[in-house]
Amino acid sequence: MAIPTDIAVVSFDDMSWSTLLRPTLTAVAQPAYDLGVESARLLLSRLEGYNGAARMVTLSPTLHIRGSSVPNVAWALDGA
Repeated sequence: MAIPTDIAVVSFDDMSWSTLLRPTLTAVAQPAYDLGVESARLLLSRLEGYNGAARMVTLSPTLHIRGSSVPNVAWALDGA
């Protein structure tokens, strides 16, 4: 079985070594900085006395298309 001709591989949480693999690893990246900022904002709100209902925050991930999910690496969006 060969990647990506027989099977595509996509990971979650884009790691710094994803581009060192061959083929490079397609990944969904979490917005880690924004996650920290929103977590701190919600925590500070609670510490300042907010006691209402739980609040939901939706953050947008980013898809980094690389060689592990496309048979022709030449068109991968952020390649090797």
